[in-house]
Amino acid sequence: MAVPIRFRRDSLIAAEEARDRAAGKAPCDPAWVSDEAARSTPPIQPGDCWKVVWGGVGGGADTLAGFHICCEKCGEIHGWTTARNCASKRDHPLGGRTCDHQEARTSCWAWILGPDGAPLEASPSLHSVVDLGGCGWHGHLRAGVMTE
Repeated sequence: MAVPIRFRRDSLIAAEEARDRAAGKAPCDPAWVSDEAARSTPPIQPGDCWKVVWGGVGGGADTLAGFHICCEKCGEIHGWTTARNCASKRDHPLGGRTCDHQEARTSCWAWILGPDGAPLEASPSLHSVVDLGGCGWHGHLRAGVMTE
């Protein structure tokens, strides 16, 4: 199925909360999302996406880390910033895992953006890996449309 990307600048958390409330789930902790924000934010839908940035270090500029995108398969948010299966993944000397992209404060994907900052293309393909806790969706983002 082809799902167009809808670039959003509102709160991802409020959009998830709006979706959950519409499904009859109990409200989350109001410290996370106020009732007003949940009522005034459109619920999240497949194809909705939010930009993720690495905060500037030492007053430097923010850099693109990637995007959080609502999956067409499972309806949950997948973060495509640093890939768990990135080819440059390795153990970090202080513990945990890192990769070349994380250390350079960039994304494991190459993104082509539209004039409004919305993602039009991503390379390589986008994959929510089951063995790493994902839903198994695997597809491409081309011309602002996600296809499996």
